[in-house]
Amino acid sequence: MGLYWERPDDKQAILHRFQRSFDSLPASMRVLPACKAELHLSLDALNEVLHRCIALRDVEARGLLDTLTSTTSFMRSWQTLVCQGFTRLLQAEVDRYVFAMHIFSFFLGAVTGEPLRFDDGEVDMPLLSMNTPDRPTQSTSVAADASPSSSSGGKPAKEKRTAVAKKGHKAVEEQSEKIAEDQLAEVVQGVLNGFSSITDKLKAAVEAQGKAPKRAGGGGSGGNSSTSNSLAAPAVILAIATAKCYGFMEAERAAAASRVAAIHSCGRMLLKEAEAHARKMRTRMEAGLLKVMEQEAAAANTAVYILRGCVESEKKSPAMHLGCTTFAVLQERLPRASPSAGSASAALVCASRMPMKINSTCEERCSFLTDVPLLAQLREPQLTLHPGLTAARLLELVQQLRCVAPDYQLSRFDFLLLVEGSDYAEAAAVGLDAAHMVKTREELFSTFDPQCTGFVDWRDVVVHLLFWVRPPTAATTPAAATAQNEIRDISLQDLLDTRANLGVCGLSKEQFFDMSFFFDRYLDDALVEAYTHILWCTFHDATNHILQPYTLLGFLCADPQPIRGVQKAFRILSAPNAEGRISLEEMDSLCHLKATSERRMAQLDPCCRMNLRLLFGTAATCSFEDVCASPIGRKMLNHADLFRRRQFFKRK
Repeated sequence: MGLYWERPDDKQAILHRFQRSFDSLPASMRVLPACKAELHLSLDALNEVLHRCIALRDVEARGLLDTLTSTTSFMRSWQTLVCQGFTRLLQAEVDRYVFAMHIFSFFLGAVTGEPLRFDDGEVDMPLLSMNTPDRPTQSTSVAADASPSSSSGGKPAKEKRTAVAKKGHKAVEEQSEKIAEDQLAEVVQGVLNGFSSITDKLKAAVEAQGKAPKRAGGGGSGGNSSTSNSLAAPAVILAIATAKCYGFMEAERAAAASRVAAIHSCGRMLLKEAEAHARKMRTRMEAGLLKVMEQEAAAANTAVYILRGCVESEKKSPAMHLGCTTFAVLQERLPRASPSAGSASAALVCASRMPMKINSTCEERCSFLTDVPLLAQLREPQLTLHPGLTAARLLELVQQLRCVAPDYQLSRFDFLLLVEGSDYAEAAAVGLDAAHMVKTREELFSTFDPQCTGFVDWRDVVVHLLFWVRPPTAATTPAAATAQNEIRDISLQDLLDTRANLGVCGLSKEQFFDMSFFFDRYLDDALVEAYTHILWCTFHDATNHILQPYTLLGFLCADPQPIRGVQKAFRILSAPNAEGRISLEEMDSLCHLKATSERRMAQLDPCCRMNLRLLFGTAATCSFEDVCASPIGRKMLNHADLFRRRQFFKRK
């Protein structure tokens, strides 16, 4: 949609033609009341034409929005991939179930010495959409046969397989017309029906063979009785083995059904989350469309408003740029209507030559044409955190990161997809000498992932983008830093003051925004609010909307010297009544603060609870100096990478 708004439209050419006709009037005619009235009528017509262009653009944009957010173009391919992935899992469960039946029958046949044979009839197993020519649909029968040979013929089985194949093609055609959730539910139900079909036929075989000895021994003379018993012995053994197989398969069916239910639940959850995301994206794009239409109408109203002022002041009209959502009064008139006159890039070039020259009275009032305000009132100032990164961009990045990684573990793929080089490159290059250069995004990811897990804690990335992209200002007075909107390096005293203000209990959003921070004395009110908002969006718990102060303070303890960062963490994360001393539980939380710690990533953890108890088991609490007194503890802190501040540049 962003590229769509850069497309030119006809408003600039229409405005240019009107201005050329308006400026061609002689000065003697401009003073006549009749001429002024006629010009105002012409401006009414111009306003109507401009707003007609806006209405056509609105209809076209809504049509494009419908196309982009339609299920076919926006969701169908992804839903198909999800269904195919879960269909593979269901097919694996089918294969596992059939394999278990074969293993049980083979084992029981080997124990009894009588092979268990099954008819080659067809079972109504589900027709899975992921079957390929080299992987046919499983079709297995479970009707037990007491005879030593199979009773089914080749031709009937072939006819059945042909019928099943035709039925499969028809089912695949019908599945394309169904929604993804119903298709997945149908496959799941087919799998469960297949499991039940196998156990039902086994049960029927057990019941049928249980009646066979009674019929064999029910009639006949005493001489024939011994012969009947000898013939019935294998049948009795087969009945017992089949009953055992039925018991095994019934237990396997219950276990398989629970796994299938878990697969179905996970698939439904993904599909529902995707639908919710699609609705959210459409709502967001519709809101953006309304905002753009408002800006476009305001731009047209502003142009007409200036022309009405020219009519009343009996002057020629100034050169104006009227783009899709941009407006500017230019220093010199455009020579002609350029094909790219409606683009946003051309508007920015034009606006950079000469700022908008509108009376303050015009900016403070609404247009008398419509209830849409003038364009100057719709301009939102962009708060710049550092060169190349605005507060709106970082806030949007935080929302995207929270969406793709709610557990804070951001993968390498998502990092390279969401984080842009422009977010840090310009600020990191400030003050670099010739021997250093800015890191690429791949190198930056490796910097935040020293354990090579393939994941980073995105809260750490956001904090670094917020505070430590450019070298911090050291040894500057708060007054000088405030004048430049720069935050000096975070000292231990700053962290202690912030901890005293935040307290130790969880904070709601209202409570957090009422707190004061160390950066309040360095930034103006707008930037302070932006920093606070970004920190809240980064560290609050989405389930209960509570922010834990110790988590925020722990990430702010990062230092270029990692052991000094650990020393800060000991002071900040300790209890207020035990300054600098922490218990083993608190030390365990300190060592596993990030979502990518060794414990969370299933790696070898040198700071596990067992090692901490072995080192400091006798002490109730310990300080930073106590840990350094132990050679192993000192080595552990020297190699600690948890509180190391990352750098955005490297040596060439």
